[in-house]
Amino acid sequence: MTPATPLDQLVIDELQRLLQRISTDNGFHTNIGQHVLVEESQAGLGTGVAAIELLDGVEQADYQNPTKRSADLNVTCAVTIPADLDTARADMRLAFADVRRALASGEHHQFPKRVNKLLIGGRRMNPREEGSAFIDGELDIRVTYVEDHLETTP
Repeated sequence: MTPATPLDQLVIDELQRLLQRISTDNGFHTNIGQHVLVEESQAGLGTGVAAIELLDGVEQADYQNPTKRSADLNVTCAVTIPADLDTARADMRLAFADVRRALASGEHHQFPKRVNKLLIGGRRMNPREEGSAFIDGELDIRVTYVEDHLETTP
């Protein structure tokens, strides 16, 4: 019997897949979907590259019984834009609009059936750090699901 891939990993994989759809060829404003990171590393991206990074730092859960629980996975979608662009803040707003649109496109969702809800929260645009070549911001995402610890298939 093969254990199932953890549900939180399946959620991150699906969020990454949805965000990788972001390109002007797919009708979005930007091509930021070319660089969607999930492992907290921008190594190898080079300078001057806009990117999205998914950080799943907090999961809140309530046990329903010893084998099943309901959980909220709070994901931060960090967006990084080169600061040397005259339109960096405007580009950041376009990137956030694209992220929201990609996540809201329900017809493209392929979440496991145990995912009950996807909520898109507010965004923050951070001030440029002294000497940094980038500006960054974050968008809050919450995914609610029910997990069965004894399940062996997703």
